[in-house]
Amino acid sequence: MTKLDFESIINPFIDEKFKEGSVKITRTSLYTYGIRTPILRQLAKDLYKNRPDYRDYFFSLSECSFEEILLLGMQFTHYTDYQRLLSDLKMLIPRFDSWAHTDQIIADFKCVKSYADYLDYFSYLKDGTEFEKRSYVIMLLKCCYAKSAANILTKNIFSELLTVPSGEYYVDMAIAWTLAELFAKDYSYMKSCVEDLASFSPFILKKAAQKCRDSYRITPEEKIEITNIIKSITK
Repeated sequence: MTKLDFESIINPFIDEKFKEGSVKITRTSLYTYGIRTPILRQLAKDLYKNRPDYRDYFFSLSECSFEEILLLGMQFTHYTDYQRLLSDLKMLIPRFDSWAHTDQIIADFKCVKSYADYLDYFSYLKDGTEFEKRSYVIMLLKCCYAKSAANILTKNIFSELLTVPSGEYYVDMAIAWTLAELFAKDYSYMKSCVEDLASFSPFILKKAAQKCRDSYRITPEEKIEITNIIKSITK
């Protein structure tokens, strides 16, 4: 595949009006074509089936666009080879330039059989850039949802979350999101972790409380109690 091949595939789907809004939301510094997410997912599926040379094309690029990253990463949900997933994710994550990359690419991958091993493999991301750290937190977040991660208990996810260096906006927002999911997943356990919760910054805790209040899976009574717990810690 060449750049001309790539652009011939995506050109029919470029939406200039969408591009204008997308750049503002994603805050990417990379060139953006302006293609809607459902179309990107379908294109990624088609590329995976019909153009396996896209992977080699992408990794040969010295510079890439916002969508080129998404089009490779979105193919990962179709992978059946676990080692290939690990290898390609390891090479792709350093190119992430937006929360949209972490959130739309990191998924409940079908070929991951042991989330404990998967998380251990990527623990080095905690020492990386803002979006490398966010990638790791999103991996923890996905363990809250994944059926194949049933052996990853709330306390294991929470304990690992405590080890992620915070202080960067997109990392902190991901931590807050994950804390809210943990409250929805196991309210009783999280309620017992007041001392450990105090390790997080007031910003993270207040954002987590806000996300809890927005959740349909947390009862009104629990929302009040969570808000009071966070207030007691951040006062």
